[in-house]
Amino acid sequence: GVALDEEHFGSLLFVLEDAAVGGDLQFVLDVLSEMQVSRVPVTVSAACAFFSAVQRAKHTCPIESIMKVYRLARSQGVRHDEKGELLEGVIQALTNVEMPDGSTGTPWREALSIFWELREEGEVPKKFVYEKILDFMLKTKNGGLLHLALHLFDQMRQDGIAVNSCVPYRTLIEIMENGSDVHANTWRKALELFEELKENLLRPDERTYSSLVRQLVNAGERELVLDVLEEMREAGEIPSARYLGGPVLLKLLSKEEVARLFGAEAEMQKRERLHRERREAGHYFFRIQRALWSRGPLGASSSSSASSGGGEEAVRLLEEMVVRRVRRFKWIYLEVLKGLSMTRTGSQWELALKVFGRMKADGTKLDARCYAALLRNMERARERSEDENGMRPSPSPFSSLTVFDGLGGSGPSYRSASQWERSLEIWEEMKRDGVLPSVEVYNCLISTMAKAKEGSKWNTALELFAEMKEAGLQPNRITYNALFSALEKAPPPHGSEWEKALSLFETMKAEGVKASSGTFTLLISAMEKARPSSEWVRAEELFTEMKEKNIQPSTHTYNSLIRSLANVPAGSSHWVLALHYFEEMKEEGVPRDLYTYKAIIYALARAEGGGEFDL
Repeated sequence: GVALDEEHFGSLLFVLEDAAVGGDLQFVLDVLSEMQVSRVPVTVSAACAFFSAVQRAKHTCPIESIMKVYRLARSQGVRHDEKGELLEGVIQALTNVEMPDGSTGTPWREALSIFWELREEGEVPKKFVYEKILDFMLKTKNGGLLHLALHLFDQMRQDGIAVNSCVPYRTLIEIMENGSDVHANTWRKALELFEELKENLLRPDERTYSSLVRQLVNAGERELVLDVLEEMREAGEIPSARYLGGPVLLKLLSKEEVARLFGAEAEMQKRERLHRERREAGHYFFRIQRALWSRGPLGASSSSSASSGGGEEAVRLLEEMVVRRVRRFKWIYLEVLKGLSMTRTGSQWELALKVFGRMKADGTKLDARCYAALLRNMERARERSEDENGMRPSPSPFSSLTVFDGLGGSGPSYRSASQWERSLEIWEEMKRDGVLPSVEVYNCLISTMAKAKEGSKWNTALELFAEMKEAGLQPNRITYNALFSALEKAPPPHGSEWEKALSLFETMKAEGVKASSGTFTLLISAMEKARPSSEWVRAEELFTEMKEKNIQPSTHTYNSLIRSLANVPAGSSHWVLALHYFEEMKEEGVPRDLYTYKAIIYALARAEGGGEFDL
């Protein structure tokens, strides 16, 4: 006779979630039906328990059932903090669905509809959601989805989702292959994505290479095919019949060329040796990855000391490879440099210099990716000449590495004391070595200028930007955001270079580069730091433009806007507007932090009679 509520049903569904493994979903569906009969609301937790059961079940679930449960949960009202859980749950469930009429398609329409529905309500999906929807589009084998897939990938980057594997790029390139009969020049875009993948220090796998080669073969681009195949071999990726058999290449290459690539005895021996070397190196590669990333999303945990961090362990494994004469492929070095740049305490740039020196000693063919990886360490370094107590830090226990200190492995001897000067020295060395720069290299340099300890080197940042455009490279959103950061941080007494920032923003829009929440936040912050008084009118105009573009303001955006209204002559009446935006944050579900309260209190205190406000 107990009156059952959503908590009772939720507990039962939680148990049945595990029971569904290897069985059917009928029990779960029966419980949901009883909830409806009893008029008990289907909560987000109940819906997610169902979605989890669907994912684990042995048999597929009708898509109508999944969508019905999703709609039921939505009809009850979903809190802001529940939207992410609901989105992830339904996307996972859609991987195990039965399409109407037994069709072999994928639920990409439903997944995309749910994605945009929650996205428009301010929910920023996690990376796997994006990757899963792209995978649905790939498996649909419909070339007409190419533009949708590219738009989704662009949205992923606008949301600031880190693309730290080749999977999204590979999926897009394979979607382009599906659409090659529909879009005549998709191979060009595939090649652009392939180059972008490498610029971001990501390693293409065999599937990525093979899909690109097949598209180039179909486009008749003989020289590009040979270039990509050679690069593929240098990277240690062995072409296999599974992804790239001889018949594909015979469409464009001669039998002799195919034989040289796949059939000659000497070549086969070379491939087998390379395969052995790659397998041995791969063993170390995965150990290095575990050392770098298993301690948390950004390397070593905050509680671990410098001597026990993942970066030092990765370098120790690299040193072990040198001692045991295991071949160090470029992609291993790049992974180590990438990991050293992403620890929570700032990059371990001293170790990065040692690793870079070892690369040069090994005779590694250095390219823009290698220099970009090193420059990223300089950009993310923390200037730490003294600690909080005024004491100089003790030397790193890895400053006496035996192997890395010999054969040029101790790293280049850059004499500059500051990171921005050191970065410019590396930049000059890169030019002397004849290495062509990339967008990523310029982005790292400009960002380093913005973070200079003694004040933003915005003049140098603008010079680098002009040089970048003269080189024919197209700036992206990261470039412009780094520039805005440099201009926003211009040192006193003149305040921010807000006029230059606004001019560049117009250039950015004219070039079709889409702004992000971070872009507007930096610009509003530049208006706040204008001298002698903040440019609060322009700050409000930017905030309005941001909302018109359906870009969700963040806590930092509101903080900068409120500070811009506070940084006006004392006794002004702008505290009313500041208070309006303070209240709007609560209405919009934007969290308010310590700096929000500091800003609004400062705005009220500066108003006429502000000292008497009852806060």
